[in-house]
Parts: sequence; C-alpha cells; structure tokens
Amino acid sequence: MKNILTAREVLKLYCANPHLNGGFGEDFGRRLTALDRYEDNPKLSSFKYKFESHQKNIQETIHGGALATMIDVITTIGILRMTHMRTISISLTSEFLNVIKIGEEVEIDTEITKIGKNIVFTDCRIYTDPHHKKKLACKGQHIKSILH
Repeated sequence: MKNILTAREVLKLYCANPHLNGGFGEDFGRRLTALDRYEDNPKLSSFKYKFESHQKNIQETIHGGALATMIDVITTIGILRMTHMRTISISLTSEFLNVIKIGEEVEIDTEITKIGKNIVFTDCRIYTDPHHKKKLACKGQHIKSILH
C-alpha cells in the first residue's frame, strides 16, 4: 500500500513547487490552511481560507473568478493525495449560491468522486460561517486528465 499524505503535507509540497512562484495560484496556496479531518480518507480534504480585498469584484464581494481559481487549486491539491502524477484540466464548473464578503473566513471541502486510469472527477464546496451555520456559498466540479 502506498504512503498516503495528509492534506497538510500535500499543501506544503504544493507551495514548495518552484513553478508556483509568480503564478496565479500562488496566493491561494500560500494562504490556505489544511484541516486534517480526513487523514484516513485520501478522497476527502478540507481547508480554510480568508479572502482579501484584491479578490473583490465591483460589488465589493469576492469575485467569481477568484472562487473558480479556488476550486481549481483545492481540487488539484486534493488529487495530489491520491496520485502524484501530473494532471491537466478537462472541465471546471462553478455555481455561485451566496455572497462571500471581503475578509470572511471560508471552509472548503473537496472530494475525489472517481479516479480512473486516465481521468479524475472531483467536487468542491465552499462554505461561509464555518463555525456556526456553515452556509454553502459556492460549489464546483473539476475533471482532470492524468498525464502518464
């Protein structure tokens, strides 16, 4: 059986990748906190994050593009718990259900719903008010191809 890394260990490796420097996902990866709730289940990962003002839209709430990037980054980190093979996006979808305010802490959960020889399917959910009501603000799906 292969060694399964925790979400915290994978996040550390992700942030140490020199190709991330100056990239679009650098800010997200470096300010994420992994919540190792699912150490024994590599298909599940959970994180917390606080959005800042440079991620806002004209309505002074968090921009949908920032949320889509979060889904991309989080699901990719989740996939790295299952395989260390490189992956590329096939499809990334998102649904914006509630507003996220600047400075608001969110909790992000990701799940690998299916992993095959060549393709990985993931779900991601972003919640506001994680300490009380845990209100679903955004959800997305990410399908990635595994590069051999």
